[in-house]
Amino acid sequence: MQTTFSGRKQGFLNDFGGGSEPSETPIQTAAREFVEETETMFLESREFLFASDLGLPFCTEERVKAQTKVMTDLMEESICKHPTWRCSRAQRVGRSKKDWDTFFVEVYHRDVEPMNVLWANDKLGVFRKRRMLHWVEGKQLLGFYQSQPERLWKRVRELECADVVIASILKESGRSVQ
Repeated sequence: MQTTFSGRKQGFLNDFGGGSEPSETPIQTAAREFVEETETMFLESREFLFASDLGLPFCTEERVKAQTKVMTDLMEESICKHPTWRCSRAQRVGRSKKDWDTFFVEVYHRDVEPMNVLWANDKLGVFRKRRMLHWVEGKQLLGFYQSQPERLWKRVRELECADVVIASILKESGRSVQ
């Protein structure tokens, strides 16, 4: 998950997302948005992050395209194995229903601190938006839904049955829900 330091989402835990490009599937959109919003850093090697020159742009079109393919493959593998690991956003009163899917994906654990340090120390404006990544375990996310929903960005709170899906993921993976 992520938090931003400005704008309406400031301070809330938020997922990654945005609008679809023409001819993108929901999975391709989610994969691309994840790659773009992590500035192509999440899928890079740790050595690359430490050796990188902050004067160079991270999020190039070529890097986004290559990493979107990697993330799309991870997402398709997760959805194939676990088709129920997704939620739609509930319709808001007085507004038309928008197609909005959130996917829960199996990815390797990654220390996000080096990425957060790069964002925090960016004095040259290399990155599009300053943000902070948070590695949130399933049990912790379930706890937010159950007892601290105000910590979550409103669109994350609007996901239909997110707590049920997360509890199912924890149970399926052999982790205690309590």
